[in-house]
Amino acid sequence: MPDGLLLVTAVRLRIPAEGDLAVGSYTTWPIARVGAAFGEWLLRAEAWLDAWTGAIRPPVTRIGTPLILAAIRTDDGDLAGVGSGGSVPVVIRGQRWATSEEVTAGFGAASSNLDVPLAHTILRRSLVELYAGEYRLCVIDACSAAEIALGAALTAHLRARGLHDAEAEQLLRLGSGIAEAFQIYRQLVVAGQSAVSKNRVIDHLAKPRNRAVHAGEHPDKTVAERAIETAALLVQEAVPLPRPDEILRLTRAMGSRRVRRRAAPGAASSGSGAQVPSRA
Repeated sequence: MPDGLLLVTAVRLRIPAEGDLAVGSYTTWPIARVGAAFGEWLLRAEAWLDAWTGAIRPPVTRIGTPLILAAIRTDDGDLAGVGSGGSVPVVIRGQRWATSEEVTAGFGAASSNLDVPLAHTILRRSLVELYAGEYRLCVIDACSAAEIALGAALTAHLRARGLHDAEAEQLLRLGSGIAEAFQIYRQLVVAGQSAVSKNRVIDHLAKPRNRAVHAGEHPDKTVAERAIETAALLVQEAVPLPRPDEILRLTRAMGSRRVRRRAAPGAASSGSGAQVPSRA
């Protein structure tokens, strides 16, 4: 393993074996609850690590030709099984390890119930679909990720300027499609200084998505790659992914606030599944 990196191979959890836990019939119930809670925590942490490193964690397979199995009689009279086709596993090269700072920040985000921004999650799903050869789904999800990012940036911009939710929602309805939403975003949020042009949004996202959704068209790999590249630029511009050091500062501040709330009389517990505050 490269120097300066942290490899986590196992996490040990300890719970007190007393009371109901000391009775055999009650043992599996709390363990299942702990397992479910830890599993949810670990999924959040892994999502942050994957977003920072660009790693594709789940196994990816391509749908190949139909699996055909046959029995062929050999020279000595026996039968030998042979097969052809079936799903093909995909080898993804160039993925890197997470640094110790990224692991610490990912664990902190999971402990503070911070989710990766939805636009980045959908964009990563489109990348998995690209590797799997699911180019139609890839184009649809890439465009959806960009739309979600533009909507989030516009909502944050309008709220920061004192617009009520109803007024913001009414304005957002004007941008019902990706091309229209981009126009509003470029005028209001970035003052015309976007890294992506209107023509690129239309050619790489709007048109391919509409053909894929409404006409059932199956785009090729080049179209899917262009959609991901354009969507990635828009997503990172509109909803920048927080860096590990930013997450560490945020989670420490949230921890300090929780400590103060616990010390205050009548303190209420915080909710779950929080979104990272937008920087737009």
